[in-house]
Amino acid sequence: MIAQVSPYLTLTELSHFTNGVSVITQMLRTSPREVYGPVEKDVLPLIYPSVISPTVTPTLLDALLDFFTALVQADSQIASRLVTSFTASLDQISASVGSASAINTSKCIAVAIRSELSLAAGTIREFARSIKVAFFFPHFTWSVPNALASLGRKRMMLE
Repeated sequence: MIAQVSPYLTLTELSHFTNGVSVITQMLRTSPREVYGPVEKDVLPLIYPSVISPTVTPTLLDALLDFFTALVQADSQIASRLVTSFTASLDQISASVGSASAINTSKCIAVAIRSELSLAAGTIREFARSIKVAFFFPHFTWSVPNALASLGRKRMMLE
């Protein structure tokens, strides 16, 4: 089934991409052990670039956030790799792409951490270091506060 959905995971047709991500999310939720390996190997490389794309619609962003939540719930070990990849993708965001991509990326970081709260302290520490370099990399000015705010909102909801 993943092989049949994968061709639709492209930003050329956003509605197909959104539906494809939703189908894979449901597969992860219903049979996580069977689906996780192929999703990590074949689907994740197709989905990563969409996170920093300026063409992401709110509907697609919601589907991506659901996907990353289901992925971390299927195997919590991937949460740290997701956070590392998302943080690295912030370096690819240029001023021409705009702050929306940085905000979307920080929402993805937050959802990975919400699903695996043991990562929260290390991620906050990493972003605290990033605040110091925000002068050199302006996109961090957008991403750091948004990621920390998303974590804070989740923390308040848990209490």
